Amino acid sequence: MVEGSPPSGGNGEYLVILHRQSAPEALPVRFRVTQVVSPRVVVVQTSPGEPPPSASLPGVLAVTDGELNPEVTETLDETEALFVAAWTSRMTGPPKQRRGDGLSWGASGFLPPDPPAGQSSTGRSR
Repeated sequence: MVEGSPPSGGNGEYLVILHRQSAPEALPVRFRVTQVVSPRVVVVQTSPGEPPPSASLPGVLAVTDGELNPEVTETLDETEALFVAAWTSRMTGPPKQRRGDGLSWGASGFLPPDPPAGQSSTGRSR
């Protein structure tokens, strides 16, 4: 059994690495699988107040809501490692700062999106 960084339960999303002979279906049904990267790398979502998954579950090698131990990362294939790196960056990196985030379409200093092809800006077909 190997744990990643201790799950803090921040948003209820966890990266689960399964043993090679396991499959996502081996996870208890209380964990909602939201992404299946490969037969052994999945992301699960827990409900508020629900305990996080644990590496002590049968078939589970590691669980984290942050970074994985390097010894686990080394067992991943190229696709799995790329996904894990991107997922870890999203979970541990600073929140994205987007100019205009949260403003309405018509906010001063911003342009509304282009209309669909074949329509004028008023929404009528040409």
